[in-house]
Amino acid sequence: SESLTQHASVRQPRLDLSGAVHMINGSLIAQDRIPDPAVPAVRRGAPLWEAKEMASVSRSDVCSKGMIFALALGVGTLALPARPGFAQPSAVPSFVELADRLKRTVVSIYAVRVQTLPVRRTAPERFSERFLRGKKTDRAAPSIRRFSRGSGFILTGDGYVVTNEHVIRKAVAIQVRLWDRTRLKAVIVGIDRRTDLALLKVKPDRMLPAAVLGDSEKLKVGEWVLAIGNPFGLGHTVTAGIVSAKGRVIGAGTFDDFIQTDASINPGNSGGPLFNLGGEVVGV
Repeated sequence: SESLTQHASVRQPRLDLSGAVHMINGSLIAQDRIPDPAVPAVRRGAPLWEAKEMASVSRSDVCSKGMIFALALGVGTLALPARPGFAQPSAVPSFVELADRLKRTVVSIYAVRVQTLPVRRTAPERFSERFLRGKKTDRAAPSIRRFSRGSGFILTGDGYVVTNEHVIRKAVAIQVRLWDRTRLKAVIVGIDRRTDLALLKVKPDRMLPAAVLGDSEKLKVGEWVLAIGNPFGLGHTVTAGIVSAKGRVIGAGTFDDFIQTDASINPGNSGGPLFNLGGEVVGV
C-alpha cells in the first residue's frame, strides 16, 4: 500500500500553466501543453489557499516568460492555426444594401374570395319536406367574404407580377401593394395549378423596378439566400438563411422539386421570391 501511495503521488494533478497563450502579431495562438517541472504540484486534498498561493507564484514566472494566463477575462475566442486541408470560415455577409435594393421588387398581395355556405333549413321545413311532402323552400344560399394575403415579385417594369396560384384562387378582387404603400388593382393573366404559379397584371403610373430571374440549378447547399415577403401581413420582411437541401419531394404535385432553406418562411410568404447573393430570383 505504501508503494501504491507513492505511485499515486506522482500522478497528482498539477497546476500547469505551460499551456498558456502567446501573443504573436496581435493574434492569440494556442500552444501545446508541455509539462514544466519548475511548476510545483498540488497535493491531493490541499486547501484552496495553498493552490491559490502556488498559482500566484507560478503566474509571475509565466508572465516573465512572455506568456498570458487567460481565465476568460475578455478573451472570447482563440485564433487557432489553420489545419491543412480545411478552408477558413468566411465572415457573415452584410445584407443591408442587397435588402434595400431587392425589397423594391417585392409586393404584398391581398385577395378577396366569396365562399358559399350550405343552406340550413329550419325544423318545420325539414318536417314538412319529410312527412308532409311539402315543397322545398328555395332560399338563396348565404355567402361570406374571406380574405387571403400573400407575396409576389415584379417580373417586368410595366406591371406583370408573379405569385402563387393558391394565393389568388377563386378571388373576386385582387390588390397589390408596392414597397411605397401604393395600392393597385390586379387582374389574373394566367395560372398553372401544377406548378402553383400565377401571373398578375397591374397598371402602374410609372415603370416599376423588376426582379432578375436566376438559375436555381446553380444553387449549392450551404449558399446564402434571402427571403422577402409579407408574413402575417408584415410587408417587406427580410429573412436570411442558407440552402439546406435541394430536390425535396413533399408530395405537392407533378413538379415536386423544392429548395429547403432555414430562412424563416411563414404564412403570408407564399408567392414571395427567394434571392441569392447576386440579387437573382432562384425560387418562389
